[in-house]
Amino acid sequence: MPSLTDLIRVVQPATATPETEDIFSDSLGLIFTDDLRNQHGDPGATIVYRPSSARIRDKIENGRQEGRSGGSQTGATDNDEEADRLAVNLGVGDGEIELSVTDPKGEDERRLFAHYLWNAGILMAEMVAAASEHDTEGTADREHTRWSVQGETVLELGAEMADVTMTDYPSNPILRNLDSNVKRNIPSSLFPCVEIAAHNWGFLPTTVSTTYANSSELFSVAHASQFTLILAADCLWMPPEHRNLARSMLYFLSTSAEARILCAAGFHTGRAVLVSFFDVAIEEGLEIAEIWEEDDAGRRREWTRERGLEGIAERNRWVVGAVLRRKGGGEKATESNA
Repeated sequence: MPSLTDLIRVVQPATATPETEDIFSDSLGLIFTDDLRNQHGDPGATIVYRPSSARIRDKIENGRQEGRSGGSQTGATDNDEEADRLAVNLGVGDGEIELSVTDPKGEDERRLFAHYLWNAGILMAEMVAAASEHDTEGTADREHTRWSVQGETVLELGAEMADVTMTDYPSNPILRNLDSNVKRNIPSSLFPCVEIAAHNWGFLPTTVSTTYANSSELFSVAHASQFTLILAADCLWMPPEHRNLARSMLYFLSTSAEARILCAAGFHTGRAVLVSFFDVAIEEGLEIAEIWEEDDAGRRREWTRERGLEGIAERNRWVVGAVLRRKGGGEKATESNA
């Protein structure tokens, strides 16, 4: 399996002149060969993701071609043509996905770090893609079934094909960028399957309080217990938000016994931060069905609450993967010491 970082490349704007700090940052991997870069992109840059599976790349490209020609009665749209033009300019190959990153406005938005793609997001994309491949072949085992989006109603917290709702912090630049990435990478015939919505974790009113309710409030009221699958990639790094995030997960998760939450998160902020989230999630009414650690090359090891002294270079290579669900749902929970 290729390293997660080998699956992406960052394309800077043609007019961009790299600053000294950018050149130094991009060279760190050559100087410190054991230090894996775990965040990618800068405002104005485009990230190109190439799924490791050739079959998945074919599915992506076939979907694009069907949407642009015979897949809809209207044929190609202006948006499709613009996406094709951008792809050519960026050197995007067949079956690759291109993602712009948010240009944060002000210190509050910069502190969200939404202007980066993190390795946990790449891992989640690979897991979902692998499950899709096994769905197609009819060879899905228990793990791939867990990560499959086939037939699910999907919610992504902190921004595959079922009905998908993608949410992020209520910020116009962040939401506009999310909308742009969706429209750039799927044919227009699939736009109705995807909803972009604002959601502030933990802000969960059960009724709309005013005539002029904001979009986050309206979204929460309309989608309680609606989603059979929730995705959360690298959302666990802020301890003050752990309880809010867990409450949002539980609020939106369907009461179906098969409903589940798929998490992937890096260790770059420290193991104790991840332990804290899982403890809080259990307190709020979730349980861990599966949990493990995985490095950038796909090697797995058992999850543990403590692993002694872990340097930054070591932490940057590892991601935790977990399947959560409502307490008492589905099969017997993991015996993990989470």
